[in-house]
Amino acid sequence: MIKSRFDYINALLQLLKIKFPINNEKIRSQLGEIILSENNALTENLSNLWSKSPIDGVTLETWGVLFNAIVDGLALQALLQKDFSVEKTYEELEQLFKGLGRLLIVGDKR
Repeated sequence: MIKSRFDYINALLQLLKIKFPINNEKIRSQLGEIILSENNALTENLSNLWSKSPIDGVTLETWGVLFNAIVDGLALQALLQKDFSVEKTYEELEQLFKGLGRLLIVGDKR
């Protein structure tokens, strides 16, 4: 039984190492390039939507990384959890995204 968040993350990483040969430098490099490309695409899309970050101290690049990690994490949950509500979760993620955008509008009016 997994006792803590650290144990969970460790177990997940061990599973990924078994299932995906991350120690293979070619595969690791290709996966890294894909993730970097997704991070950059998300950052570019955010730059087109937001004139600046909705939260001071968090760059648009970091938002791109965070949103990519959220989407990847949701995909993993959808694979592992039979009753995971993908549609509901993505709808609520969209609300989060819109809420962050509204923070910019409110902040610009001050």
